[in-house]
Amino acid sequence: MIKNWLVKTKQIKKKEKGFLNHVNYLTNNNKPSHEYSTITVLNDGAENILKEHDKRTDFRRRNGLRGGGVSNFATSLVMSLPRSIKQPTNEEWNKIGLYTIKEIAKANNIDFQKLKNIAHIVLHNESSSTSKSSHLHILISNVIDNEVKKGISQYRTTHIAKQAFNYSVKKLLNEDNQKYIPENAKVKDKPLFAARAEKAEKVMLLFKNFKDDFNNWFNQIMNKKDGFVASLLAKKAAKTFDGFDNEVNNNLSEKVLNVVEDIEELKANKDDLEIFELPENTTIEPIKKEEKISEKTTRKRRRRSPKPQK
Repeated sequence: MIKNWLVKTKQIKKKEKGFLNHVNYLTNNNKPSHEYSTITVLNDGAENILKEHDKRTDFRRRNGLRGGGVSNFATSLVMSLPRSIKQPTNEEWNKIGLYTIKEIAKANNIDFQKLKNIAHIVLHNESSSTSKSSHLHILISNVIDNEVKKGISQYRTTHIAKQAFNYSVKKLLNEDNQKYIPENAKVKDKPLFAARAEKAEKVMLLFKNFKDDFNNWFNQIMNKKDGFVASLLAKKAAKTFDGFDNEVNNNLSEKVLNVVEDIEELKANKDDLEIFELPENTTIEPIKKEEKISEKTTRKRRRRSPKPQK
């Protein structure tokens, strides 16, 4: 059960360019993701955020302070409520945003009015959408009074925002996050045998594709008389096998691992590039369709000890 209404935080990076791109994106009605959005700027502080950063840059330049550049211009908070509960009006969304800023200001010993002036609040009303939830974007400057306020970009801000969100929604809408039951809560999990069967089917499909790839690569390698070209194909094949190994979470059988290692050992003979042979005593059996996957190995890759020098 989701005990808290959704609150996501992230840092707006890439300095001024990244910040401006993000601000413009939030109010761009032509974006595909905003097809059903009614966008409203509730608190326009984007320009003040930029000015705050410029003031800090000028201050450090005048005082001969080097370095200290700031890449993350602002902290982004995204607040969303499930569609199954009563939705706030624009005015109520604004109160939720301002109350959140007030609580963040209190926790960081910052004047509320000052923090409000360097905060940007944008509402995306998704009531026209069939599935998307309405949500609030809050951007708060990471720089205040020529200083980087680390507390704003740290996890505690997320925690404070969640508490403020829960409290304000309960006061304004009489919706308690502790009593909220998601709509899909009554959907039962699949039986274990069904889940395992689906997973096994997926793995076997991957294994079939792997077998086809292996046969294709092996034929190409064996048909190449030029040892250099064959060596390149062998390396490419081994890379393909590695990808399959990751797909099935390292559940390759011992026989398959042996084949992969034999392929990786195929190298060009520097003395005679026109002759290409498999390593001595190497046998490669075709992979049978019904071959089962072994239990999960403890290592990503089984490596055999190097062959003794003759």
